[in-house]
Amino acid sequence: MSICSVNAVYLNALAKNPLLTKAITAGILNGLNELIASAVSKDYSSFALKPNSKIIQMIFYGSCILTPVSHNLYGVLTRIFGNAGGKNLTPVLKALQIITSLVTITPILSGIFTSWISIINNYKPDTDMAAMVSSSPKKVVVQLKHEILKVKNIVQKGLSQNYPRILRGSLVTNLMCLMVAQNLLSPELWVVFFNAVYFVLNTYQNTRIKIQKKKEVSRAQAEQAHTKPKVN
Repeated sequence: MSICSVNAVYLNALAKNPLLTKAITAGILNGLNELIASAVSKDYSSFALKPNSKIIQMIFYGSCILTPVSHNLYGVLTRIFGNAGGKNLTPVLKALQIITSLVTITPILSGIFTSWISIINNYKPDTDMAAMVSSSPKKVVVQLKHEILKVKNIVQKGLSQNYPRILRGSLVTNLMCLMVAQNLLSPELWVVFFNAVYFVLNTYQNTRIKIQKKKEVSRAQAEQAHTKPKVN
């Protein structure tokens, strides 16, 4: 099967089932994102394909979180500007469309990505879920509150450390992508195009975050070993 025929099949699927096709595409790309980032940073824990593995979590993120959000946000954006996708817009409207995307969609998607990466790289439940189910309702509520607070703290720390850098990269990338999409692509292809571009950008950013985390862990272990009292 040639590349042209594969492309035709994909475009046909995209026309018939746009959200499902985009979800499958994003799931595959985000799974590859985690696989590549883990290999480069030598975080081999992601390679075990368990329900809680990072690769499975990134596939879930791409298919069930990123795609519905981006599909609807870009759908609203194109509808606001007349479903033209940019091709039939005046230069002023094209500029307004880009600015609208940069101050709304880009910060939202960057925040979601940063939060999710922070959770899957740093969150481990303190509570045994199987034991929690058999606990009293009151204890279950207390444990759930504890886990929710832990996730909240992880997300806040991740956003404070990584969000500004990720947002800067996304703004530059989104600006260039929008200029290309406005002039060359129909609206239904925008999300697929952005997913492909952000696959490269997010893989780089995910790799940096993993390497940064490994350095922090190594530094903490070295400090702990240095301060540990010697036993005679």
